[in-house]
Amino acid sequence: MLRTAVLCVLALIMPVESLAQTIVIPATPRTKMEAFEAQPDAVIVRSFVEIGRISYYGGGTLVVQARELNNALTGKKESGIAVIINGADQFMGGEIALIDEDEIPSLLKAIDQMGGIHRSTTTFEEFRASYRTTGDFVVGVSGSVTNGWVSVSSGESRRTATVFDIGNLTVIRDLISGAQDKLDSIKGVDKRGEPGPR
Repeated sequence: MLRTAVLCVLALIMPVESLAQTIVIPATPRTKMEAFEAQPDAVIVRSFVEIGRISYYGGGTLVVQARELNNALTGKKESGIAVIINGADQFMGGEIALIDEDEIPSLLKAIDQMGGIHRSTTTFEEFRASYRTTGDFVVGVSGSVTNGWVSVSSGESRRTATVFDIGNLTVIRDLISGAQDKLDSIKGVDKRGEPGPR
């Protein structure tokens, strides 16, 4: 009876989102972070900070984290960002895509390019454009004469995907850029990519 009560209390105080933090590593890791996670016979320490989140229709959330992985035995580290898309039922878990730190500039550039696509720059009335990272984070824009949308999905299965108003493309970019800034600050790198003051 006491054991049951303790388990119930733990279930109540455990952050709901912690249930969505399990990462399924593909049989063949595609990113440096996935390969780091998949190391056998190693204690991998995962530290992360949430940069921000966006809620979407239906009660789900898109979360962006800056992450650092550390092999406790060797001291080697790998860093990058995680994009987590949680469905409305967060107890079911979410889809996670890991993005290596050296991939972030290309992702930001792609988002900037997609932000410049609109009806006046395309041949036909409807358009769609997308960009996929190595770890299967997909961000895309689509629209017509009167409307525009942003679509995002994370993870190999991409079973959890969502759509935002086109105005949220800037918000998503700011979260990813904020994650890069966080990683740079840890390493003492300024905006020009040069060592900053310690």
